[in-house]
Amino acid sequence: MRDVLSLALAYLLGTIPTAYFLSKAAGRDVRRVGSGNVGGTNVLRNVGLAAGILTVLVDTGKGALALYLARQLAGAPWVPFACMPLVIAGHNWIPWLAFKGGKGLAALAGAMLVLMPGALPPALVAMAVWTMTLKDAGMGAALTAASLPVIAWLSQGRDVLALLSGLAAGVLVFWKHLPDVKAYAEGRRQIL
Repeated sequence: MRDVLSLALAYLLGTIPTAYFLSKAAGRDVRRVGSGNVGGTNVLRNVGLAAGILTVLVDTGKGALALYLARQLAGAPWVPFACMPLVIAGHNWIPWLAFKGGKGLAALAGAMLVLMPGALPPALVAMAVWTMTLKDAGMGAALTAASLPVIAWLSQGRDVLALLSGLAAGVLVFWKHLPDVKAYAEGRRQIL
């Protein structure tokens, strides 16, 4: 029962639409501006710096909280690893907003901070290197997501659960960044 509760809480925490609430508080609907993405970057670009930063912080916090609760509640060792992609799936496809959501980076960072803190610094370095090399934040995020299984596996002592969790989370984040990959291929770059 505690394992099921952990999984359900991870998903439900992911579905909290931080970007939507904060953009509405500022008199905007993040779904109707910019990319229409319900995430921190779209809020930052189209609502304001403070709202964007707060969105990223809260979304990171919900990822961290989901994994903290899973580590406290779950009995089976695989459950926290399953909770990482679940919190991202909840964030990326929010049922309360017709399955519109963010791209999962902040929720992923928060989840990694608790579940596999050793993987977070190399992932952040990889994202910075990819972004600066390609001069495109979306491609930086996409390529970091693609490399996440290897980063998770190596940083967690070649743990198979870390590899599988990193793979599932990486696929979810990469999938949401496919429009960025297409834009980059078409020559449209966006550093932020």
